[in-house]
Amino acid sequence: MIHRDNHAFRAALSFSQKGLPYHWTWIASKIGYDKYDEGLALFCDRPILKTRQFYISESRDYLNWKTRKILGITAETEQGIQEFYTVHMAGGTTDRNPFLNNGTESQGSLRRLLRLLSGSWETLILPPTFPARAGTW
Repeated sequence: MIHRDNHAFRAALSFSQKGLPYHWTWIASKIGYDKYDEGLALFCDRPILKTRQFYISESRDYLNWKTRKILGITAETEQGIQEFYTVHMAGGTTDRNPFLNNGTESQGSLRRLLRLLSGSWETLILPPTFPARAGTW
C-alpha cells in the first residue's frame, strides 16, 4: 500500500499536474526511523514492460534498518529494450552485511551487485538516488 505522503506518489502527482505523465513503480524496503515506509521508485516516460525486485542484504525483515532491495524495470526506448535499476546501499558499515559497506569497499559492493544482476543486457543504467527531504513535495 502506498500512503498519501509517499515521496514517489507525490512526485508522480506533481509530474502529472505539470503535464508530464510518467509510468512508475515503487517497492517498500524497510521501515525507517520507526515510522517511515522506506523504499525505491523508478519513473519512466515509456510504458514499463516488466519489473524486478530482490534483496541484496542478508536481512529480509521489513523492521530491520539494514534490509536493502534492488528495484528494476524493463522499458523499450529509442535504443531498444533496456533495463534500469536503482538501489540504496548506504546506511553504515557492518561486517555482517557487505552491501552496506562504505568507503574503500564500495567498488567491491558494486561488483557484487552487478554479479547479482547477471542478466543479459546491452546497456545497464543505474540512475542516482534522490532522498526525499521533509516538505519538498
